Amino acid sequence: MDDEVEVMLRMHEELRSEILQSIQFQNRVILSGAVVVAVIYGLQFSGVLPQLTEEDPTFELIIATLPPVVTISIALWIVEQSRMMRAGRYLSHLENKINEHLEGPVLSWENWLRDGDTPAAHRIHHNAQRLGYLGFFVILGVLSLLLYAVSILGVAVAPPSMEADLVSAAFGYFLVNVSVFVAVIRYAFPIIVHGDGEDGIQEYRSFRTWERAYHRRMMGDEER
Repeated sequence: MDDEVEVMLRMHEELRSEILQSIQFQNRVILSGAVVVAVIYGLQFSGVLPQLTEEDPTFELIIATLPPVVTISIALWIVEQSRMMRAGRYLSHLENKINEHLEGPVLSWENWLRDGDTPAAHRIHHNAQRLGYLGFFVILGVLSLLLYAVSILGVAVAPPSMEADLVSAAFGYFLVNVSVFVAVIRYAFPIIVHGDGEDGIQEYRSFRTWERAYHRRMMGDEER
């Protein structure tokens, strides 16, 4: 095995480790967000939180934190998911380069994941992921905004002289959360439903064209 293949294999191993780390972080983000949401919903619908709010209106801040928790969870997931997809895309190119050097399909995992002709288990896995993410992101996000609207915007807790200002501030906060939620969902949705059947050969040719141009630029810089 020549030195170039060894370097590419080490890079392959490092990128696979990065993908695994990203997956672990995504799972922690989703689990943490789900726990926070579940606790708040449990307190609300068990009657504990409404009772505490009657005694001290500042407990409404617990409900007010719910929309940002969901939005931040989605944003962190987008960052990690795009990081994982970027590494996986480069790994598929790296597999092709290694296979070219070794004159055979020695590595094929990332390319197989992008192949449209995959077994039923592979498709079920992707569909389950899409339903899970859409359920967590969209449904919980919408429910958190509805809970805020019903519990806070629909109930006057301030004296009449201050009610208008407080309601206006609460409604402004609600609009900000709705806007941010819609924005992150707009970025998350294409990631969740992205397809795996792209033309890998054409994409690899484009990658090699870029690689050769990059090599020429680097060689030109060294000559100068």
